[in-house]
Amino acid sequence: QTACTKWDDKAHRYKFQPVFGTSRRQLGVLGFGVSLYFQFLCQMSCVFFLLTLMSLPLLLTNLSGDLVTTDSYTQQAFGMLSIANLGACGPYGIDCANVEQLQNRKAGFTFSFAGLTPETTIKTLTPIFGTLDGVGLLVFMSFGLFFSRTWIKREQPLFDQAHVTASDFTVRVRNLPAKLSADDHPNYEKLLKEHFTNVLKERCGVNDEDPVHEVVLVRNHRGAVGDFITQGQYLLEKKDLQ
Repeated sequence: QTACTKWDDKAHRYKFQPVFGTSRRQLGVLGFGVSLYFQFLCQMSCVFFLLTLMSLPLLLTNLSGDLVTTDSYTQQAFGMLSIANLGACGPYGIDCANVEQLQNRKAGFTFSFAGLTPETTIKTLTPIFGTLDGVGLLVFMSFGLFFSRTWIKREQPLFDQAHVTASDFTVRVRNLPAKLSADDHPNYEKLLKEHFTNVLKERCGVNDEDPVHEVVLVRNHRGAVGDFITQGQYLLEKKDLQ
């Protein structure tokens, strides 16, 4: 029995959950973070697919160029995928003898499609590549803001309704005394559990033998120090005003 298994009544044993039959929300039983992680991966895959489509025009244009020439097959392959291979200058760069010819070099297409012809120049395509790059950046940033500001807030109440977690049986009690007597302080947790048990039995009518299963003590030292520093800053501002 693990967090990734569930009981099978027919086989009378625990079986692993199916890899392809388990939804992202069903993984929420392992915790909200686990469910959110796989939701993020799925949505991020869609975003990367969209960014890939936006990058295809530049990638295909790079593959149509002939600027990268090397005897190394590996260098040739990587070079053809980069902007170093953007455009065609003919064998040994014969069509790019000067700066003007280099700026007006052709894209190197050997076909005609969607307004693109073998005569299309790089100068006419670079504004399109720049626009697609800017749109891709906005899409990526917008997804990050959407996921952090909207999606997480939307999924949190849905997760709380669908799954029962330890927080559903937890009560947070503040303003407890920071220190007991010298004899009682070492048994702080035990005494606090007994106190809560008595309150539940005497005032709430709870008949459970062990209504309080666990008491966890958390000391807010960091918060206290932060409040002290804030008070000091206010005092300094007050002194400066005087």
